[in-house]
Amino acid sequence: MLAIFVGVLCATEAFTAPVFGKTNFVFGFGFTFILLYCGLEIFFDRRSFVKDIASMKRYKYLLYDLVTKDLKTKYRRSALGVLWSVLNPLLMMLVLTAVFSQIIRVDVPGGFALFYLTGYIMFNFVSEASNFALYTITSAAPLIKKVFIPKFVFPLEKCIFSFVNMLFSLIAFVFVFSFFAITGKVTPSVTMLMFPLPMLYLFVFCFGLCLVLATLVVFFRDIGHIWGILLTVWMYASPIIYPVDLLPDWLRMLMNFNPLYHYIDYFRCVMVYGTVPSLRENILCILFSLSMLLFGIVVFRKKQDSFVLHI
Repeated sequence: MLAIFVGVLCATEAFTAPVFGKTNFVFGFGFTFILLYCGLEIFFDRRSFVKDIASMKRYKYLLYDLVTKDLKTKYRRSALGVLWSVLNPLLMMLVLTAVFSQIIRVDVPGGFALFYLTGYIMFNFVSEASNFALYTITSAAPLIKKVFIPKFVFPLEKCIFSFVNMLFSLIAFVFVFSFFAITGKVTPSVTMLMFPLPMLYLFVFCFGLCLVLATLVVFFRDIGHIWGILLTVWMYASPIIYPVDLLPDWLRMLMNFNPLYHYIDYFRCVMVYGTVPSLRENILCILFSLSMLLFGIVVFRKKQDSFVLHI
């Protein structure tokens, strides 16, 4: 029902928005088709789906152990340890701020440092989680062949692990924002309390993406190499180091099809600009997340029984 409602809403809006009318039309019917198709697939296999959901409670301790193990492994024998999750975005911010605010002179509200940090934190989560999730099924082959473990646990663990790293990266944002607030360049806003919302939207989207990638790599190992190139393209196609206002209208229209653009813009609105995104923007973020999650679930569940034959 939600898919049908949004489809009609966006299609109707196509006649009132002269520039982005076609975009709304595609959004409406595109989301309707994906959500209805995936919803029907899950409905006809609902018993198995409910069983998988119930198994999450049984394996929650396994998830906790895997996430803890990855955190310890990542920072093992590192003098600074978890602090690198804070220093990495700070150092990248200093370099790019020097280039884009002094040499190229890109002016954005709130300053380039906060503008870049908000985009970097969100994109880095997607990049890290998807890269880690690529080989989760193939690398867990010895365990999958010996004992029964719900296979979705492995991509989910990588998403949770990367999400924890993103939370550590938020400390860098707090430091930089506090500095600019003291100097009077920005003002804290009550909208900052909404910061978990765009992060939750992105987590749901990313989990669905990780399910798709983990499935594809089992059958096509080249996906692991291609994905690195696609991530680079995706980074430059997202407003991380440049504002959307610099783009011509036709590129801004294409930008609307980039889910990451909506998540980053949402995050910037509540954290830097002190504004609350519109209902339409919330609906778009929810639909992007639900569409990717349901699509990932359907793809993963259709192929998981044949994983053993290819790993």
